[in-house]
Amino acid sequence: MKANFLACFMLKPFSSLRTRGFLVATSLVVFLVFTSSSPAATLSGLQSGTLVMSPGAGSSQTSPVTIAPIDPTKSILFFNYHGNSTDPDDGLVRGRILNGTTLEFTRGSDSGTDGVLTDLTIYWQVASFSAGVSVQRGTFTSVSTTGDVTISPVDLTRSFVLVSGSVASPDTTYSGDDFFRARLTSTTNLEIIHSTSSSRTADWQVVEFTNSSVQRGIGTLGSTDVFATATISSVNLSKSIALISWKTSGIGGAQNMVRARLDNATQIRVDREVTGTVIDFAWEVIEFSDATTVQSGETTLNSVESSLAVPIVCTNTSSAVSLLAPAGGNWGGTHSFTARDQIGPGMFTAIITGANTLTLTRASTDSVTGTASWFVVDFSPLQCCSAADCNDGTVCTNDICSDGFCLHSNNTLPCDDGLFCTASDVCGGGICAGSGDPCTGGQLCNETA
Repeated sequence: MKANFLACFMLKPFSSLRTRGFLVATSLVVFLVFTSSSPAATLSGLQSGTLVMSPGAGSSQTSPVTIAPIDPTKSILFFNYHGNSTDPDDGLVRGRILNGTTLEFTRGSDSGTDGVLTDLTIYWQVASFSAGVSVQRGTFTSVSTTGDVTISPVDLTRSFVLVSGSVASPDTTYSGDDFFRARLTSTTNLEIIHSTSSSRTADWQVVEFTNSSVQRGIGTLGSTDVFATATISSVNLSKSIALISWKTSGIGGAQNMVRARLDNATQIRVDREVTGTVIDFAWEVIEFSDATTVQSGETTLNSVESSLAVPIVCTNTSSAVSLLAPAGGNWGGTHSFTARDQIGPGMFTAIITGANTLTLTRASTDSVTGTASWFVVDFSPLQCCSAADCNDGTVCTNDICSDGFCLHSNNTLPCDDGLFCTASDVCGGGICAGSGDPCTGGQLCNETA
């Protein structure tokens, strides 16, 4: 935090007092006005890539990813993934920034139901900032239904949580020990819990983002509820995202898969497609107050679609990240397949594949629809993607989009200055100006006639 001060001096009126030839002020008032400010969040780099954790031979699997050097205390890891496993020990993965040049993704071993580990395709993104962002992170193993992590003090009004978890073998059923709910309960405490006394491990990040405002709360989906809502203070939807983490009390794939979205400026909504379990969730709504922009949507793939290109608008691919609503490394989708303990139809990767395209992909359809709630967060948005975005309404300028920025150069095209008594209207210096007299034979031109 930087402290600035402004010193204001005021000489109050005084009587003439002379001492040995010097004029002396009898009253001097000094005001010191102190202000404090934090540096704005400034993106310094964005790295991204895809990792496939391929089938293995029944042992825990850790996959490192080498990245260009970063400062882990100012960098955020986002990731989402898809797969097609019926077993949590090979279907769930956690990820972390291990050090300044390495990411690490971990899942447990195969339990025997599938025979081998199944493919997990992970799309990861690392956003690094030179200022305005502070990140704490760690790995926590929960051995009961309660779990607290002591952190350095944060500002709760601008801090949010990202969490991802994995489970060790054997674990053949998606149930209460496979899902983590994480939330900040005080300025120095992060709570990470699941619903059983089993030992389970989570990687977590607490992000303090200077130019943001964070609201948070908890809620419950009862065993017969397909959705729940919470009222929030009004936010700008074009600058806000929703994150959710949850724990469950029951067994099931589709029954325990949820997604979250902002229904409108004053409401967050949590959905699932199959009931039967009780889900306790924690939510956060983050509204950015700097130049950051957000696009969001809820997209359904039909029963035969494994991939779908979703239109987005003029996105800076070098500064934008794509998120799914679960807070950290989860799939962000739901489905209705219940024939077996399956999560594949609702597991998505969300990848920005162009300035105007977000691609959602899942590994399996099982002949059911799947729905994803997604956000595209652009930390340094472009001014334009095409010349059409740069139209300044002036015929006397050539409107050009160059590397995401609008340029307007003057031209000499014919134009209309709106005056009758000018014969030849031509652009010059960015202004339309006419010359000459359209009236012939010595007639006087009357502009109002």
